[in-house]
Amino acid sequence: LTIPNSVTWLGNYAFSGCNGLTSVAIPNSVKKISEYCFSGCLKLESATIGEKVGIIGDYAFYNCGNLTELTNYAEFPQLINSNVFANVKVGQCTLYVLEGSYEYYINEPVWKDFIIKVAGVDGVEADEATKEVEGYYDLKGIRFEEPIRGQVNIVRYTDGTSKKIIIE
Repeated sequence: LTIPNSVTWLGNYAFSGCNGLTSVAIPNSVKKISEYCFSGCLKLESATIGEKVGIIGDYAFYNCGNLTELTNYAEFPQLINSNVFANVKVGQCTLYVLEGSYEYYINEPVWKDFIIKVAGVDGVEADEATKEVEGYYDLKGIRFEEPIRGQVNIVRYTDGTSKKIIIE
């Protein structure tokens, strides 16, 4: 699910119980994720939270037991209650944050319980003969000649493989 940039807040129970939802990208235009917004999305594996999200309501990701990857572009971690991720194995969930924000997240209640990593492509190894870039795409599948800074890009290689990257 990719939420359009025209949306500024996500209401209570907006996507609660959406059993087919596996991934969600919340754009930078959204400022608030309300209570129980994604609660009970049992198949939700990954979520991306835009940089302007300042409020995450109680139980917003409650009972999203398959959540294993969360990207949060907010420079400073949102002040949240522990119930936001109730019934989520946060100790087994990787939280990607911007490089300059890492120190804030590792010291903040709730967020510090995640496996925190800096977003980016450090450590990626590629065989130049087989990893020629075919193109760059945004999350909607729109192709670009160059990756777009500050957002998730999909890099498609000529060998048919692809990766998600973030260019800072």
